[in-house]
Amino acid sequence: MMNVETVRDFCLSLPEVSEDFPFDETTLVFRIRGKIFAMIDLENTQWFVLKCEPELAVELRERYEEIAPAWHMNKRHWNQINLFGELPDSLVISMICHSYDAVVSKMPKRMREGLAATEHNIIVSNNPAHNANAVAEFTIGVILSETRNIARSNMALRMGTWRTTYPNSATEIKEMTDMTVGIVGYGSIGRLVAYKLSVFGCKIIVADPFVKSCKEDYVTLVTMDELLAQADIVTLHARSNGAIMTDREFELMKQNSYLINTARSYLVDVEAFRKAMDSGKLLGAAIDVFETEPDIPEFYRNYDNITITCHLGGLTINSYQDAPAYGMNNYLNYKNGSDELHFWVNKAQLQQN
Repeated sequence: MMNVETVRDFCLSLPEVSEDFPFDETTLVFRIRGKIFAMIDLENTQWFVLKCEPELAVELRERYEEIAPAWHMNKRHWNQINLFGELPDSLVISMICHSYDAVVSKMPKRMREGLAATEHNIIVSNNPAHNANAVAEFTIGVILSETRNIARSNMALRMGTWRTTYPNSATEIKEMTDMTVGIVGYGSIGRLVAYKLSVFGCKIIVADPFVKSCKEDYVTLVTMDELLAQADIVTLHARSNGAIMTDREFELMKQNSYLINTARSYLVDVEAFRKAMDSGKLLGAAIDVFETEPDIPEFYRNYDNITITCHLGGLTINSYQDAPAYGMNNYLNYKNGSDELHFWVNKAQLQQN
Protein backbone atom coordinates (compact mmCIF):
# COMPACT_ATOMS: atom_id res chain seq x y z
CA MET A 1 0.00 0.00 0.00
CA MET A 2 1.35 3.43 -0.92
CA ASN A 3 2.36 5.85 1.82
CA VAL A 4 3.88 9.31 1.99
CA GLU A 5 7.38 8.01 1.16
CA THR A 6 6.34 5.99 -1.89
CA VAL A 7 4.02 8.76 -3.09
CA ARG A 8 6.86 11.28 -2.79
CA ASP A 9 9.30 8.99 -4.59
CA PHE A 10 6.89 8.43 -7.46
CA CYS A 11 6.05 12.13 -7.84
CA LEU A 12 9.74 13.05 -7.95
CA SER A 13 10.38 10.36 -10.56
CA LEU A 14 8.18 12.22 -13.07
CA PRO A 15 9.97 14.54 -15.54
CA GLU A 16 11.07 17.91 -14.10
CA VAL A 17 9.12 17.64 -10.85
CA SER A 18 10.28 19.70 -7.87
CA GLU A 19 9.08 19.89 -4.27
CA ASP A 20 8.86 22.73 -1.76
CA PHE A 21 6.90 24.13 1.19
CA PRO A 22 5.28 27.37 -0.09
CA PHE A 23 2.40 27.54 2.41
CA ASP A 24 3.85 26.40 5.74
CA GLU A 25 6.43 24.03 7.21
CA THR A 26 4.32 20.88 6.83
CA THR A 27 2.44 21.12 3.51
CA LEU A 28 4.67 19.45 0.93
CA VAL A 29 3.91 20.59 -2.62
CA PHE A 30 4.94 18.90 -5.87
CA ARG A 31 5.28 21.03 -8.99
CA ILE A 32 5.91 20.60 -12.65
CA ARG A 33 7.57 23.69 -14.12
CA GLY A 34 6.40 25.71 -11.13
CA LYS A 35 2.76 24.54 -11.32
CA ILE A 36 1.30 22.52 -8.45
CA PHE A 37 -0.13 19.09 -9.25
CA ALA A 38 -0.01 17.37 -5.84
CA MET A 39 0.11 18.20 -2.11
CA ILE A 40 0.34 16.32 1.16
CA ASP A 41 0.40 17.45 4.79
CA LEU A 42 3.35 15.81 6.55
CA GLU A 43 1.55 16.15 9.89
CA ASN A 44 -1.49 14.32 8.52
CA THR A 45 -0.24 11.97 5.81
CA GLN A 46 -3.62 10.32 5.46
CA TRP A 47 -4.79 12.77 2.82
CA PHE A 48 -3.07 13.31 -0.52
CA VAL A 49 -4.39 16.09 -2.79
CA LEU A 50 -4.40 15.76 -6.59
CA LYS A 51 -5.86 17.64 -9.52
CA CYS A 52 -8.55 15.88 -11.54
CA GLU A 53 -10.75 16.66 -14.52
CA PRO A 54 -14.24 17.57 -13.19
CA GLU A 55 -16.23 14.69 -14.72
CA LEU A 56 -13.69 12.10 -13.67
CA ALA A 57 -13.46 13.66 -10.20
CA VAL A 58 -17.19 13.14 -9.64
CA GLU A 59 -17.04 9.59 -10.96
CA LEU A 60 -14.14 8.64 -8.68
CA ARG A 61 -15.82 10.16 -5.61
CA GLU A 62 -18.96 8.14 -6.27
CA ARG A 63 -17.03 4.93 -6.79
CA TYR A 64 -14.51 5.10 -3.94
CA GLU A 65 -15.19 6.26 -0.40
CA GLU A 66 -11.47 7.08 -0.01
CA ILE A 67 -11.77 9.88 -2.60
CA ALA A 68 -13.45 13.17 -1.70
CA PRO A 69 -13.44 16.84 -2.76
CA ALA A 70 -10.21 18.47 -1.60
CA TRP A 71 -10.44 20.67 1.46
CA HIS A 72 -9.39 24.33 0.94
CA MET A 73 -9.12 23.83 -2.83
CA ASN A 74 -11.39 24.29 -5.82
CA LYS A 75 -13.52 21.20 -5.23
CA ARG A 76 -14.51 20.95 -8.88
CA HIS A 77 -10.92 20.33 -9.95
CA TRP A 78 -9.16 18.83 -6.90
CA ASN A 79 -9.62 15.53 -5.05
CA GLN A 80 -8.17 14.36 -1.76
CA ILE A 81 -7.25 10.70 -1.46
CA ASN A 82 -7.20 8.71 1.76
CA LEU A 83 -3.91 6.81 1.65
CA PHE A 84 -4.94 4.86 4.74
CA GLY A 85 -7.86 3.29 2.87
CA GLU A 86 -8.09 0.35 0.49
CA LEU A 87 -7.28 2.02 -2.82
CA PRO A 88 -5.01 -0.13 -4.99
CA ASP A 89 -1.56 1.27 -5.66
CA SER A 90 -2.23 1.17 -9.39
CA LEU A 91 -5.16 3.57 -8.98
CA VAL A 92 -3.17 6.01 -6.85
CA ILE A 93 -0.35 5.99 -9.41
CA SER A 94 -2.85 6.49 -12.21
CA MET A 95 -4.37 9.47 -10.40
CA ILE A 96 -0.95 11.02 -9.82
CA CYS A 97 -0.17 10.68 -13.53
CA HIS A 98 -3.59 12.10 -14.42
CA SER A 99 -2.97 15.13 -12.17
CA TYR A 100 0.50 15.64 -13.66
CA ASP A 101 -0.86 15.36 -17.20
CA ALA A 102 -3.79 17.68 -16.42
CA VAL A 103 -1.38 20.41 -15.34
CA VAL A 104 0.97 19.81 -18.26
CA SER A 105 -1.93 19.94 -20.73
CA LYS A 106 -2.69 23.54 -19.67
CA MET A 107 0.90 24.65 -20.28
CA PRO A 108 1.93 26.45 -23.47
CA LYS A 109 2.87 24.14 -26.30
CA ARG A 110 6.57 25.02 -26.03
CA MET A 111 6.64 23.89 -22.39
CA ARG A 112 4.89 20.61 -23.16
CA GLU A 113 7.36 19.91 -25.91
CA GLY A 114 10.20 20.74 -23.53
CA LEU A 115 9.10 17.99 -21.14
CA ALA A 116 8.98 15.47 -23.97
CA ALA A 117 12.44 16.58 -25.09
CA THR A 118 13.88 15.99 -21.62
CA GLU A 119 12.58 12.42 -21.67
CA HIS A 120 14.52 11.89 -24.92
CA ASN A 121 17.72 13.63 -23.75
CA ILE A 122 17.22 16.62 -26.05
CA ILE A 123 18.55 20.02 -24.92
CA VAL A 124 15.86 22.68 -24.54
CA SER A 125 16.68 26.39 -24.47
CA ASN A 126 14.38 29.29 -23.76
CA ASN A 127 14.36 32.87 -24.99
CA PRO A 128 15.04 34.77 -21.78
CA ALA A 129 14.60 38.25 -23.25
CA HIS A 130 12.12 37.92 -26.09
CA ASN A 131 9.20 39.11 -23.96
CA ALA A 132 11.16 41.33 -21.57
CA ASN A 133 9.81 44.57 -23.00
CA ALA A 134 6.26 43.23 -23.00
CA VAL A 135 6.46 42.24 -19.33
CA ALA A 136 8.12 45.53 -18.38
CA GLU A 137 5.37 47.54 -20.09
CA PHE A 138 2.71 45.41 -18.46
CA THR A 139 4.32 45.92 -15.06
CA ILE A 140 4.09 49.69 -15.44
CA GLY A 141 0.47 49.27 -16.51
CA VAL A 142 -0.61 47.25 -13.47
CA ILE A 143 1.28 49.56 -11.12
CA LEU A 144 -0.76 52.47 -12.44
CA SER A 145 -3.97 50.44 -12.50
CA GLU A 146 -3.61 49.37 -8.87
CA THR A 147 -2.37 52.62 -7.37
CA ARG A 148 -4.82 54.81 -9.35
CA ASN A 149 -7.80 52.40 -9.18
CA ILE A 150 -8.24 52.23 -12.96
CA ALA A 151 -9.64 48.69 -13.13
CA ARG A 152 -11.89 49.20 -10.09
CA SER A 153 -13.35 52.40 -11.53
CA ASN A 154 -13.97 50.69 -14.86
CA MET A 155 -15.75 47.80 -13.16
CA ALA A 156 -17.88 50.15 -11.03
CA LEU A 157 -19.10 52.10 -14.06
CA ARG A 158 -19.92 48.87 -15.89
CA MET A 159 -22.02 47.89 -12.86
CA GLY A 160 -23.83 51.24 -12.97
CA THR A 161 -22.01 52.88 -10.03
CA TRP A 162 -20.13 56.18 -10.00
CA ARG A 163 -17.51 55.16 -7.46
CA THR A 164 -15.63 57.82 -5.48
CA THR A 165 -13.97 55.91 -2.63
CA TYR A 166 -11.33 53.19 -2.91
CA PRO A 167 -9.16 51.10 -0.57
CA ASN A 168 -6.31 53.63 -0.80
CA SER A 169 -8.46 56.77 -0.56
CA ALA A 170 -7.94 57.19 3.19
CA THR A 171 -4.15 57.43 2.81
CA GLU A 172 -4.36 59.77 -0.19
CA ILE A 173 -3.73 58.49 -3.69
CA LYS A 174 -0.15 59.42 -4.56
CA GLU A 175 1.38 60.28 -7.89
CA MET A 176 4.40 58.31 -9.03
CA THR A 177 6.67 61.32 -8.48
CA ASP A 178 5.92 61.05 -4.77
CA MET A 179 6.71 57.35 -4.44
CA THR A 180 9.71 55.06 -4.17
CA VAL A 181 9.64 51.95 -6.36
CA GLY A 182 11.71 48.96 -5.32
CA ILE A 183 12.70 46.53 -8.07
CA VAL A 184 13.69 43.07 -6.80
CA GLY A 185 15.86 41.51 -9.50
CA TYR A 186 17.81 43.57 -12.01
CA GLY A 187 17.99 41.31 -15.03
CA SER A 188 16.63 42.08 -18.50
CA ILE A 189 13.07 42.77 -17.29
CA GLY A 190 14.07 44.61 -14.11
CA ARG A 191 16.32 46.96 -16.08
CA LEU A 192 13.56 47.75 -18.55
CA VAL A 193 11.09 48.39 -15.73
CA ALA A 194 13.56 50.83 -14.17
CA TYR A 195 14.16 52.58 -17.50
CA LYS A 196 10.44 53.01 -18.16
CA LEU A 197 9.81 54.19 -14.59
CA SER A 198 12.56 56.81 -14.82
CA VAL A 199 10.34 59.15 -16.86
CA PHE A 200 7.82 59.31 -14.01
CA GLY A 201 10.27 61.01 -11.70
CA CYS A 202 9.92 58.46 -8.91
CA LYS A 203 12.82 57.26 -6.79
CA ILE A 204 13.99 53.85 -8.03
CA ILE A 205 15.87 51.41 -5.81
CA VAL A 206 17.09 47.95 -6.78
CA ALA A 207 18.02 44.81 -4.85
CA ASP A 208 19.77 41.92 -6.63
CA PRO A 209 22.45 39.70 -5.05
CA PHE A 210 23.95 39.08 -8.50
CA VAL A 211 24.42 42.79 -9.28
CA LYS A 212 27.34 44.61 -7.67
CA SER A 213 26.86 48.04 -9.27
CA CYS A 214 24.42 49.94 -11.48
CA LYS A 215 25.62 52.21 -14.27
CA GLU A 216 22.23 53.90 -14.63
CA ASP A 217 22.18 57.20 -12.72
CA TYR A 218 18.44 56.93 -12.04
CA VAL A 219 18.84 53.73 -10.00
CA THR A 220 20.20 53.19 -6.48
CA LEU A 221 21.42 49.73 -5.49
CA VAL A 222 20.38 48.68 -1.97
CA THR A 223 20.02 45.51 0.07
CA MET A 224 16.78 43.56 0.05
CA ASP A 225 15.99 44.62 3.62
CA GLU A 226 16.62 48.28 2.77
CA LEU A 227 14.40 48.03 -0.29
CA LEU A 228 11.51 46.54 1.66
CA ALA A 229 11.74 49.23 4.33
CA GLN A 230 11.85 52.13 1.86
CA ALA A 231 9.70 51.16 -1.12
CA ASP A 232 6.11 52.28 -1.55
CA ILE A 233 5.87 49.79 -4.41
CA VAL A 234 7.77 46.47 -4.51
CA THR A 235 7.83 44.79 -7.92
CA LEU A 236 9.32 41.31 -8.33
CA HIS A 237 11.60 40.32 -11.23
CA ALA A 238 14.07 38.09 -9.42
CA ARG A 239 15.92 35.01 -10.56
CA SER A 240 15.02 32.49 -7.89
CA ASN A 241 13.78 28.91 -7.59
CA GLY A 242 11.79 29.56 -4.43
CA ALA A 243 9.88 32.11 -2.40
CA ILE A 244 11.65 35.41 -1.75
CA MET A 245 8.60 37.01 -0.10
CA THR A 246 7.88 35.17 3.15
CA ASP A 247 6.54 36.29 6.52
CA ARG A 248 9.88 37.93 7.29
CA GLU A 249 9.94 40.01 4.11
CA PHE A 250 6.32 41.13 4.44
CA GLU A 251 7.03 42.18 8.02
CA LEU A 252 9.91 44.34 6.77
CA MET A 253 7.82 46.04 4.10
CA LYS A 254 6.81 49.65 4.54
CA GLN A 255 3.31 50.11 5.97
CA ASN A 256 0.68 50.79 3.27
CA SER A 257 2.91 49.63 0.44
CA TYR A 258 2.04 47.71 -2.73
CA LEU A 259 3.28 44.33 -4.02
CA ILE A 260 3.50 43.70 -7.77
CA ASN A 261 4.19 40.22 -9.16
CA THR A 262 4.34 39.79 -12.93
CA ALA A 263 7.22 37.29 -12.69
CA ARG A 264 6.67 33.88 -11.08
CA SER A 265 3.97 32.82 -8.62
CA TYR A 266 6.38 30.84 -6.44
CA LEU A 267 8.35 33.99 -5.59
CA VAL A 268 5.61 34.80 -3.07
CA ASP A 269 4.62 32.65 -0.10
CA VAL A 270 0.85 32.66 -0.56
CA GLU A 271 -0.06 32.34 3.11
CA ALA A 272 2.38 35.09 4.09
CA PHE A 273 0.83 37.28 1.39
CA ARG A 274 -2.68 36.61 2.72
CA LYS A 275 -1.61 37.55 6.23
CA ALA A 276 -0.05 40.79 4.97
CA MET A 277 -3.28 41.64 3.16
CA ASP A 278 -5.50 40.76 6.11
CA SER A 279 -3.38 42.73 8.57
CA GLY A 280 -3.52 45.87 6.45
CA LYS A 281 0.24 45.87 5.96
CA LEU A 282 -0.29 46.09 2.20
CA LEU A 283 -2.37 48.87 0.73
CA GLY A 284 -2.81 46.83 -2.42
CA ALA A 285 -1.29 44.37 -4.89
CA ALA A 286 -1.25 43.47 -8.56
CA ILE A 287 -0.84 39.78 -9.39
CA ASP A 288 -0.49 38.34 -12.91
CA VAL A 289 0.82 34.87 -11.98
CA PHE A 290 -0.75 32.20 -9.76
CA GLU A 291 0.06 28.86 -8.14
CA THR A 292 -2.72 27.17 -10.10
CA GLU A 293 -3.87 28.49 -13.46
CA PRO A 294 -6.52 28.98 -14.69
CA ASP A 295 -8.21 27.87 -11.43
CA ILE A 296 -6.80 30.53 -9.13
CA PRO A 297 -7.42 30.36 -5.36
CA GLU A 298 -10.75 31.93 -4.41
CA PHE A 299 -9.30 34.33 -1.86
CA TYR A 300 -7.76 36.54 -4.57
CA ARG A 301 -11.27 37.49 -5.70
CA ASN A 302 -12.30 38.47 -2.19
CA TYR A 303 -9.99 41.47 -1.89
CA ASP A 304 -11.06 44.78 -3.38
CA ASN A 305 -7.49 46.03 -3.30
CA ILE A 306 -5.88 43.40 -5.53
CA THR A 307 -5.67 43.79 -9.30
CA ILE A 308 -5.68 40.28 -10.76
CA THR A 309 -4.96 39.49 -14.40
CA CYS A 310 -4.79 36.31 -16.49
CA HIS A 311 -1.01 35.92 -16.91
CA LEU A 312 -0.94 38.58 -19.62
CA GLY A 313 2.53 40.03 -19.03
CA GLY A 314 4.30 38.66 -22.10
CA LEU A 315 1.30 38.46 -24.40
CA THR A 316 2.14 40.77 -27.33
CA ILE A 317 2.67 40.19 -31.04
CA ASN A 318 6.14 41.70 -30.71
CA SER A 319 7.30 39.12 -28.19
CA TYR A 320 6.25 36.30 -30.51
CA GLN A 321 7.88 37.95 -33.52
CA ASP A 322 11.14 38.42 -31.60
CA ALA A 323 11.28 34.83 -30.34
CA PRO A 324 12.91 33.20 -33.43
CA ALA A 325 15.82 35.64 -33.44
CA TYR A 326 16.48 35.15 -29.74
CA GLY A 327 16.17 31.39 -30.20
CA MET A 328 18.75 31.35 -32.97
CA ASN A 329 21.07 33.46 -30.84
CA ASN A 330 20.77 30.90 -28.04
CA TYR A 331 21.58 28.11 -30.47
CA LEU A 332 24.65 29.91 -31.81
CA ASN A 333 25.83 30.60 -28.25
CA TYR A 334 25.57 26.90 -27.45
CA LYS A 335 27.34 25.86 -30.66
CA ASN A 336 30.14 28.29 -29.80
CA GLY A 337 30.64 26.64 -26.42
CA SER A 338 28.67 29.04 -24.21
CA ASP A 339 27.27 27.53 -21.02
CA GLU A 340 24.88 30.26 -19.88
CA LEU A 341 22.53 28.68 -17.33
CA HIS A 342 19.67 31.04 -18.09
CA PHE A 343 18.91 29.62 -21.53
CA TRP A 344 19.54 25.88 -21.02
CA VAL A 345 16.22 24.95 -19.44
CA ASN A 346 16.70 21.25 -18.74
CA LYS A 347 20.43 21.16 -18.04
CA ALA A 348 20.08 19.82 -14.47
CA GLN A 349 17.63 17.12 -15.55
CA LEU A 350 19.81 15.95 -18.43
CA GLN A 351 22.92 15.87 -16.28
CA GLN A 352 21.09 13.60 -13.82
CA ASN A 353 20.19 11.15 -16.59
